[in-house]
Amino acid sequence: MNRISGILAVALLLLIPVTGCGSDGSSVLKKQIEATENYVSGMANAKSADDVVTTIDKFTEDMKELLPELLEFEKKYPGYREGKAYEELEADVKKMEDVSQKMTEAMGNMMKYMMDPKVQEAMTRMGEEMSKLEEE
Repeated sequence: MNRISGILAVALLLLIPVTGCGSDGSSVLKKQIEATENYVSGMANAKSADDVVTTIDKFTEDMKELLPELLEFEKKYPGYREGKAYEELEADVKKMEDVSQKMTEAMGNMMKYMMDPKVQEAMTRMGEEMSKLEEE
């Protein structure tokens, strides 16, 4: 269970501070907001371990596609992870914060399925992809 909690914690910690990217940080931030909203909705509405796996895998794929843009974003906004505010991203950052707050509730529903091996495997895949943001 500790391994699962660790993977979940890493995924959530990486999700919240790393937002936006590309030449237009706002447009990629909007993509990440959409992916996160879909993730929250999928988790909140999951009725089975398979639903949870589908939601995790979709979010992982969305984030994998955004990875190059996220890395570019970090170059353009180097202080973002440390909490530096950028005026041009303010509205989108607020929306991301609002969506992220909903994640805690949605994750509560997912916890019912955390012992399922398929869910654990999906969480591991997500953790591996999210950790690539830290490696760069």
